Amino acid sequence: MDRAVHRRPGWTVQLSMASDRITHYENGNGENPRGWHTGAGMLSWWAPGGGGQYTDGFWPTVDPCRLPGTTVSTKRLADNEGGAWGAPRPEVRWVGGVSDGEYAAVGQHLKGLASTLQARKSWFFAADAVVCLGAGIGARDGVPVETVIDNRRLADAAEGALTLDGRPHGGPGDWSRAFGRARWAHLAGHGGWVFPGGAPLMVRCQARRGAWRDINQGGSPEPLTRRYLTLCHPHGTDPRDAAYAYLLMPGAGRAEVAARAADPYWLTVLANSAACQAVKLRSPELLAASFWQPGTAGGLTVTAPCSVLVVRHGATATVHLADPLRAGGTVDLRWARPVQRVIAHDPSVRVLGTGGALRLRVTAGTDCAPHSCTVTAT
Repeated sequence: MDRAVHRRPGWTVQLSMASDRITHYENGNGENPRGWHTGAGMLSWWAPGGGGQYTDGFWPTVDPCRLPGTTVSTKRLADNEGGAWGAPRPEVRWVGGVSDGEYAAVGQHLKGLASTLQARKSWFFAADAVVCLGAGIGARDGVPVETVIDNRRLADAAEGALTLDGRPHGGPGDWSRAFGRARWAHLAGHGGWVFPGGAPLMVRCQARRGAWRDINQGGSPEPLTRRYLTLCHPHGTDPRDAAYAYLLMPGAGRAEVAARAADPYWLTVLANSAACQAVKLRSPELLAASFWQPGTAGGLTVTAPCSVLVVRHGATATVHLADPLRAGGTVDLRWARPVQRVIAHDPSVRVLGTGGALRLRVTAGTDCAPHSCTVTAT
């Protein structure tokens, strides 16, 4: 499976992707005919008390074109689009990432199902947030493209007070509003989102109806109604090289989200393009990058596409590298940071130099495994 799971005290995030190894969605035998975008970067998350978010009628009532975290073309698709039993697989290879077991950098070269949509998406999993970047977003389907920041099922009409940039929004019944430059949002009982520098946002609250029979021929025909709050970043019709950046903070309180939005130092976006996506975090001190091609970002230079994560603990830093292409070659890495000595490294890592910069040669292998080197750095 092209999946990643990030667990922290009190919350969990699960990421669904697709590649030339893994189908866009699993369907067949009359089941899941509208799971089209499950592998388009669906980001599922559970905060304290939210264990039933994706049960209790979620799948028959959620908008299948607006699954949380996905970037999608709004082109209409047929039931079972692309075929069944693993047939609809995108022609992409760079899907995967690297982790030290606690933090991670994960990326996906996204190609839409039965559409011209392409994008590069990266997720950087930290202690209390997930940094989500998208770049190189383009399509020629003649329809709008959007990134679904989230789509939360509300337990009842009273749940889910929305605060956006410090002001309450919402009300009874269905409603929708557009915001030209939102900086942060918080949904009571769930968590919040931060949009560095501000971003256009479309917010919808609606009751949706469906039945299990709609997505499973053996399911109950009993009609179900569930309410949803949806936050979308619009990219317009047939975008070229569009992008987005936001933080997901599961379970965070309103004051925490507001404070993170007001902190200009916690997150630095070093790159967000179709060539590289990279971030630097202050706490924990992380440097992470998805290199879609050879290049440089944040003092890291690599000679081949790869995923890199640098984790610092005081004077000690560990560099982790993996090859999501699974090409089986070598990658030379240079970290422009003074290094006093190498403490340990994997057998697959050859140290080429220290001193003013760390230089490594990594035999990356074909299974996207992490290869690590620990040093003392100033």
